[in-house]
Amino acid sequence: KDATLHIFYGWENHDKLAQLRRPDIAAHMRAFKSNVLELLEKHKDSVFWHGRTDWRHLRQEWAKSSVFLYPPPSNGFLETFCISVIEAQSVGCIPVTHSEGALEEIRGEGGWDLYHAGDPEDLNRWMIQDFRDFQRWLDDPKWEDSHDNLRKQARENAAPHTWERVAKSFAELVPE
Repeated sequence: KDATLHIFYGWENHDKLAQLRRPDIAAHMRAFKSNVLELLEKHKDSVFWHGRTDWRHLRQEWAKSSVFLYPPPSNGFLETFCISVIEAQSVGCIPVTHSEGALEEIRGEGGWDLYHAGDPEDLNRWMIQDFRDFQRWLDDPKWEDSHDNLRKQARENAAPHTWERVAKSFAELVPE
């Protein structure tokens, strides 16, 4: 299959964080950014950079997509919730994430675990191999029912995460 990669991200926070980090982490972050920019240049016909965009546009793109890739951060930040995973799941987009921080719990059964916590030196090897396995599964027609089931699980996982439920839970915590 022909695949395209659409990247929705701005470098503003990345660059600011790099300035605040230890020199070794900052160097890693600069290398990560350089690698991404090189990838963009090398694959102009299939990798598209959108920069920062609003949530409506993201939702439209997720609804058209098979997967939502959330790679491990280059800055050491671990998610404590990650609403973007829930938003992608709400339209049936399968999140492919690592298992660090809260992502494994938030992703639930409606997603694919790209990387298991372990030796950081193995991160790239794990990511590449796991994503290749995921691509083979996604491209294999005999797994079509499984794809549909995972999309269904993604929607079901996202369903309880509504603003109404959050507001009600919050209201119960606040004394009258």
